[in-house]
This record gives sequence, structure tokens and C-alpha cells, in this order.
Amino acid sequence: MPGRDVRPLGGGDVEATISRVAPLVHEAGNPYLDWFFGDAARTRATLEEWMGRASSEYCVDDMRGLFVDGELSGAYGAFGPAELAVRRKADALTAFKEAGREGRIELAAKLEERRGLFPPVEDGQFYLSNIGVVADQRGRGVGRALLEAFLADGRERGFAAFRLDVHAGNAAALRLYDTAGFRVVHEHTVGSNGMSYCSLVLDEAPAV
Repeated sequence: MPGRDVRPLGGGDVEATISRVAPLVHEAGNPYLDWFFGDAARTRATLEEWMGRASSEYCVDDMRGLFVDGELSGAYGAFGPAELAVRRKADALTAFKEAGREGRIELAAKLEERRGLFPPVEDGQFYLSNIGVVADQRGRGVGRALLEAFLADGRERGFAAFRLDVHAGNAAALRLYDTAGFRVVHEHTVGSNGMSYCSLVLDEAPAV
């Protein structure tokens, strides 16, 4: 498509960028995010705050956006396993601080359930933290272009294996990842509300 390019979202008006990207991250992260934070309003407020923190997994400065004729059409965030672990630890500590004494017990239980829901990212895997497409741009190949940009990004950083997690009910996303060569390696359901997620891997390393 003419005028299409992928570039970092960092720089410029951070607040304006967050206001445009937060809805994409929120939708892409559901139902997990609303379950974890408690409700949609709290999730959105927390995301907008965390996206401005350099230590967060959701930091907007570390995301890349796909622009069509200068307009944002979608975005993604991705990390290697070591950096992802550091960011998730920072977010967990922030969540505990913000939860207060009464909320920490519930938060600890959710973090324990999360360990089963999302297995650790292995060494050598480039992880797709989040990916979202602007509503009126869907059906135009934006999701595939973002996925291809993620894979190219990882290859440039020296990765030959890729990992992501997706809600088991997101049939469209699962089809996209399947056509790109990803395979399901894990599926887990959270007992408290029946929420299921699949972990997918694409391994491009040559056979030994």
C-alpha cells in the first residue's frame, strides 16, 4: 500500500500518542487486562499512566506504529526475554504499590494464576507483548503488516524464534498467526473465570 511505513512511536507529543495507542493496547490485551485490573475504566487509566513509564512493558516510547499516509493504523510492542522479565517485575512492583494493603492479597492471587496462563518466555525468543489495529483499518492487511514488522524487527536483533500469547477465543488472530507459521505450544484456563489463552511459537532456527 502506498505511503505505508513502520516507525518508533517515541518522541513528539507523548500524551497525544498515548491517547491514540492506549485503546489499541487495551483491546488487544483483553480479556486479561480487565480481569487483572478489575474493570475497564481502571484498566484504561492504569495503561495510560504506565505507557508513560520507561520501566513498563507498556511504555509507548518502545512501541512501533504502522502509518498509512501519515495516519496511525496500528502498533505493536516487543521485547527479548531478559528485558521483558525486567519490565514485568517493575510493573508487578508498581501494581502492588498502587493496590494498597487490602488489594495486595487479591493481586498476589492473580499473579499466581498469571504464571499458569502465560509460561515464561524462553531464552532466544523475541516476544510480541501487544499488537493492535485501529478499528476502521481492519480487514486491510494492517495486522499482517504489523506481524511481519515484528518478525523483521526480531531478525534484525538476532532472534530466530518468536513467541506470543493470544486469547483462545480470538479466532481471527489465531488464523493470522497460523498462516505465518506459528504453532500452539501451551493452552491454559484460569479457573476463577474460565479465561483461556494460547501460547504460540515460531522457530526459524535451521534444523541440526
